[in-house]
Amino acid sequence: MLGGFSGRRDILRPIELNLFGGSRPTSIAFHDRAAEYVFQRIATPEALDGRLATARSAGRPVILDFYAEWCTDCIRMEKTTFSDPTVLNQLSRFELLQVDVTDAADPDSKAIKQRFGVYGPPAIVFFGPDGDERPGRLYGYRNPTEFLSFLSAL
Repeated sequence: MLGGFSGRRDILRPIELNLFGGSRPTSIAFHDRAAEYVFQRIATPEALDGRLATARSAGRPVILDFYAEWCTDCIRMEKTTFSDPTVLNQLSRFELLQVDVTDAADPDSKAIKQRFGVYGPPAIVFFGPDGDERPGRLYGYRNPTEFLSFLSAL
């Protein structure tokens, strides 16, 4: 609760703990490999259509992730699932797109949510290399094992 009240959004590191006091900056921290993969942010329906068309012409499947800064499960997936080395390896097969739905009043993200019938994050929609949506979506948090199992079933 202290972390949330102080503005921290990371549920896995709600507060920084300095182990040695004073000016020594050593702290307890989780290894963050999320920077090693990049979900390309999509801001408009037109941008989404363009990226889906590009992926289709290249014959690449697509993962469309609905994310919000206030979504604790989204942050947890970034810190655990999307930073897992095996998951990162599998994600390299996909075009990774992300819609930031932090602002519920944003007309563009709202239009994309309505287009796919997504009610809120985290939600993940999958498209095949042909550009068609694959059956089955993921809603809510999935640990690395669950996420990999879903990917292998696609």
